[in-house]
Formats: sequence, C-alpha cells, structure tokens
Amino acid sequence: MPAIIVSTIGIIGAFQLPRKYESTTTFLVRVDKILNPVTGWEMSLALEQQMRNTNEIVYSRTFVQTLLDSLGIMRRGSEAEQNAIISAAKSSIIVNRPGSDSFVLGYSDSDPGRAQRGAEILANLFIKTKVQFENVQNEATVDYYEKKAEEYREIFESSARNLVISIKKDATDAPESRAIYNQIDNLEKQITALTAKIREYQEVLGNLRSLPDIVRQNSRFLRSESGKQMLLSLLIEDLPLVDDLRTLVNDHDDLVRRYTENYPEVQRIEDQMLVHLSRIEKGVEVEMRKAQNQQWEVERKRTKTIGQLQESSTADRQNQEKQSNFETNRKQYEEMRAKLEQAKINEEVGKRGANQFIILDPAPFPTAPTKPNRPLIILGSIALGILLGAITTVVTEFLDTTIRSPKDIAVYQKPVIAMLPEATRH
Repeated sequence: MPAIIVSTIGIIGAFQLPRKYESTTTFLVRVDKILNPVTGWEMSLALEQQMRNTNEIVYSRTFVQTLLDSLGIMRRGSEAEQNAIISAAKSSIIVNRPGSDSFVLGYSDSDPGRAQRGAEILANLFIKTKVQFENVQNEATVDYYEKKAEEYREIFESSARNLVISIKKDATDAPESRAIYNQIDNLEKQITALTAKIREYQEVLGNLRSLPDIVRQNSRFLRSESGKQMLLSLLIEDLPLVDDLRTLVNDHDDLVRRYTENYPEVQRIEDQMLVHLSRIEKGVEVEMRKAQNQQWEVERKRTKTIGQLQESSTADRQNQEKQSNFETNRKQYEEMRAKLEQAKINEEVGKRGANQFIILDPAPFPTAPTKPNRPLIILGSIALGILLGAITTVVTEFLDTTIRSPKDIAVYQKPVIAMLPEATRH
C-alpha cells in the first residue's frame, strides 16, 4: 500500500507541478593587462577578486527590485508582500561558476519569453552594477590622492620659496644670479596661474559630476532657478564646447517661456543638454589633465633652476638644512604625484570595465521546460514508495504477536500441549 500511494502521488504531482523555463548567460572574465603584465598567481587572484562579490550583488535587495521592475513583476503593496515577491525572485535567479575564469547567470520563469528577458536584464544589470561599483572606488581613490598631492605640493612650494629667499640673502648680486631669480619668479607666476586654473576645473567637474544624480532625484531641476544659475555659471567659464551649450540653453529658455514642461520638445532639449554636459565634463577632464601636466613640467623646470642657483651660491648650515627639507618635500611630492597618476590610469581603465566581461553564450529562448523533471520525479516516487513499503513490512513483522508455529511460543518457555490442524471452512 505505501508503494502504491506514494507512487500515485508522485505521478500526479509530476504532471500537476507548474513548468519552469530557464535561460542563462555565460560570461568569461578577462583581467585587464594594460597597466602591467601579470603572472599566473596574480591572474588567479585578480579573477577571484572580480567574481568574489558576485552573489552579494546579484542577491541584494536593490538589485532584485531593479530586475523585477524591469520585468514588470514588482507591484505596490505592503512590505510583507514585497518581501515575499523578492524572496520568490531570488529563488528564480541562477548563479553558477563552471570555471575559474567564467560564471553563469540565469533566470527561471513559467513564461519562456520572460525567462529570456530576465536572463538578459540580469546580465546587463550585473555588468552595469559591477562597473559602477568599481568606478566609485576608483573615483574615491583619485579624490584621496588629489587631496594628498595638493597637501604635499603646498608644503613643497613653501620649502622652495624659503630656500630661494634664504639663498638670495647670502648670494651676490651677480648678473647671472639676477637672471636666475627672474626665471624662478616667472616660473612661480606660471605655477600660481596653473594652480588657480586647475582649482576652477575641479570645481566645475564637481558640479558636472553631481548633476546626473540631482536630475534623477528632481526631473525639474534644469527648469528651476538653481539649475539655471548652475548653467549660467558654466556659460561664463572658458570651457570646451560651451558655445554649443549656450545655444541649447537659449533654446530651452525660449521653449519653457512658450510651452509647458510636458511639451515633448522641452524634454528633448533637456536630454540634449544632459548629453552635452557629459561631453563638456570629458573635455574639462582633458583640459585639467593638460593643465596638471603643464604645472608639473613648470615645477620640474623650477626645481632644476633652483639647483643651478644652489650651485652658484655659498650656502651656510641654515641653508643646508633648508636644502635638505626642500629635497625631502620634493621627493614626497613626486611620489604622491606618481601615485595620483597611477590612480587616474586605474580610473580610466575602470571606465572600460565592461570590456572585462565577455559574453560567450547569450541568453537563448528556452524551447523546453527544465522543471519539473517528470521522469526523475516518477522514478523517485516509485523508489521511495518501494522503500517505505519495505520499511513498513519490517516494522509490521516486528510488532506482530500472532502465534503461527511452535517457534513463536518457544520464547515464552512453555510446553506445547496440542496442535490444531489446518482446516478449510465450508
């Protein structure tokens, strides 16, 4: 009876369970070798680092909510209902790692088309989230090194000025010395001008980088007074591509005065403004990089000129101490500047981080369900039923106290007085 009951339940369940379709995307992770070649051990470490937080990203609440919103599954409701939907969606996400440099992301659903879309959205969303996460880290590193480099630069500038003033006191008024002093003064003026320009670029970049987040939180920001003031401040600056932005701003003001904010042309011109502001941001980054390179080149010339002045001067012990401080500060500043350059290179490489994930097998349209596995369920239920039947038989035999032969009464240590013959009832 147990074998018959369990097998029947298994067969019915195999045909009644809802069908599930799976669609998966296979990725190949490639370590970027632009900065320097890596050994086999470093390659394994880099691959492990790339895929270390895959599960944390894919199964995070924000990630799953974005996936469900893209599929149109997430609906408004109570917190408990949303948690139930998210938990069910997590069980539908597939994460496998078949190799050290590859992994698989997939999605299962009762609708084959939605399963394919879910796998595609999952793959694109993962790459976007991963690259965005690494870019945030790289930007934070660059900001840190920029601040430290500025601190070391100010210390270096102070020690350089003190050294020049000290040498001037002890040096003669020879024509060649006056020429070197004038050269140093001119170089310092160039450094001051370049420093001011770099700070202006940094302030503009800060506004441009924060603009996308502000617009996402407030879609009417570009029409507000603060948004207009921000755009006007960019128009005043001598920035690349600012003439085209001025045209867009004028067109936008004209449209806002004539039409409502829901007018399609207003939205189109605002989208163009955001795209153009992104291009201006890239242009400002290039110009700031040029200004920094010019500043470093002028500082190198000044250091060389100060060295010439040191050779032509008669320095006392106090000057020697200032020279030592100057050399120490110069080395610290150059080391920090080298770290800053390395961090910027890492940031540039990180912006192309999506290229590190190569899609080997795009998400296909599933033609056959993967769940439930009917043959496996039927065979498993039959095997389980036979096993339960055997166990039931053994237990029943041990619990049966019926006496059928002399052996059954031997355990009571009693003699057999008589035996009743078997007879057929009529």
